[in-house]
Amino acid sequence: MVFFLIITIINLKPYNLYPLSSLIIPGTGELLLKEKKGEYFIYADLFSLFFYQTYNFLSKRENENAKIFASKYASANYFQKENYFRLLEIYSSSEEYNEDVLRQARNFYPEDPEKQKEYLQKHGYFGKDSWQWESDDLRLTYIEKRRNAKNKKLISSFFLSASLLLRIGSFFNSWFLIKNQKISFNFYPQGLKISYNF
Repeated sequence: MVFFLIITIINLKPYNLYPLSSLIIPGTGELLLKEKKGEYFIYADLFSLFFYQTYNFLSKRENENAKIFASKYASANYFQKENYFRLLEIYSSSEEYNEDVLRQARNFYPEDPEKQKEYLQKHGYFGKDSWQWESDDLRLTYIEKRRNAKNKKLISSFFLSASLLLRIGSFFNSWFLIKNQKISFNFYPQGLKISYNF
């Protein structure tokens, strides 16, 4: 079946591939069809991709600044994973967090101190992974830095979605600009062949 699809694409006339061109770079299909509106698709895509990259970069930089801030003012382990830094927003210290973990362990294993200890060691943070915020104000500053990073990440995702929508829109726009289009499905013993007739 894949073979027949490849053969079909190879046999297509050049203008039949214009919608696929728009799917890769929005607006190119329209320009190939001599439609000036293709320029607007290209400009809009460049705009979207520029701001996607910009806000994505700013989000990463803000997140890195938050990690450095936590390392400096809470003695946090810079090399830990995301969940660790999320906990630094919630708990003033690793000791406070570990107390919650111990309470969970006692609920899960009420009559087994050994299991409780194992659970605490597995889910708690100790040694180089422990943290202690020097003040609540510093923790709030850290939370604000993290919030800014998340907001910028959200904005970047909107611009990325806009870029994807532009590709889809340009694809269908090019598709409908090609007049008298017909799609036929032909079945052969070896599989399905899709052909496009204009």
